Amino acid sequence: MKLASVTPAEGKDRTYSVAVGNGALEYLPELLAKKKYTKIALVTEPTVRKLFAHELARVLGTGVSLEVFEVPSGESAKTVEVLQSLWRSYSDMRFDRSSLSLHLGGGALGDIAGFAAATFQRGIDYIQIPTTLLAQVDASIGGKLAINFGGAKNQVGVVRQPQAVVADTALLSSLSLRDFRSGVSEMIKHGIILSSHHFEALEEKALDSSDQEALERLVFESIELKASVVAADPEEADLRKVLNAGHTFGHAFESLAFDMNIPLLHGEAVSIGLIAEAKLACLRGLLPVECFERIEKCVERQGLPTRLSFEFDLDKLFDLLLRDKKNRNNQIRWVLPKKIGDTERDVICSREEIEAASRYVCK
Repeated sequence: MKLASVTPAEGKDRTYSVAVGNGALEYLPELLAKKKYTKIALVTEPTVRKLFAHELARVLGTGVSLEVFEVPSGESAKTVEVLQSLWRSYSDMRFDRSSLSLHLGGGALGDIAGFAAATFQRGIDYIQIPTTLLAQVDASIGGKLAINFGGAKNQVGVVRQPQAVVADTALLSSLSLRDFRSGVSEMIKHGIILSSHHFEALEEKALDSSDQEALERLVFESIELKASVVAADPEEADLRKVLNAGHTFGHAFESLAFDMNIPLLHGEAVSIGLIAEAKLACLRGLLPVECFERIEKCVERQGLPTRLSFEFDLDKLFDLLLRDKKNRNNQIRWVLPKKIGDTERDVICSREEIEAASRYVCK
């Protein structure tokens, strides 16, 4: 196990630990011992509860009593109704500001449970225990919490840092290959925007959940890369925008797929978004063609989709793109790669360029 740390900018919040690796769950009792909590909740989802709740109870021991709350799995949990149900549960159990919420599940679970904890009584402590690769390397780090609203992803939310994150890579063995690969897309993103070294490691061979040594090393590296950005810009005022690479197109593709009831995981939407945005960077003359080809081949090597399986209305796409949180003055502002390991922020592109990039991933 390795310990990373996230230190948001001075005056914003406090440093917290991220335990990473095979067996990291064993670090949880030490985290709980640092502060005296009046009550502890466990928010989880049905399948995850069956898989891991018993192991969590073993690690915590008989001295810790948990109030267990279940929410629906996946993006269907990120609604106002589920948020209200968690507030109601906290209230019924008489939780106070010295209570703690543990969140055991994927990125969507961490989003909704984190939002509930961050807003109940103006905020109670919470610890993320991500059980998917995507959540371990991305969603659980940085304190961004949101629900979906008005047909668009992550439209309402807050930023509040967790008390800690426990990313046990042993939990990833339960994932399907598709779900595992979905998380790799965020790791590729970290390489594209922040580290050519990290990208090259993913370029070499497909990541395998059975290779715990390589997995722990690369997950830890990916977390440290994201943590470095969060430390510099915890409120997403400027630099942290780079973490949205692949997500401007990706969130729009995800919303389109959801509306059409077409299965598309978040990481798959991001992988296609990375290709579309790299193509857009080429059309703008920012990214050399050879770098674009490397990005596309890396995504393919990791077994991720590079094309959408459905057609869509361009006006609907633009409506979704215009809802992106980075936008200003009704202009879509892009984070585009200039080379492997570097980006340019707030790029304005023409509608023709955006249409051409979106058509490229519809082949």
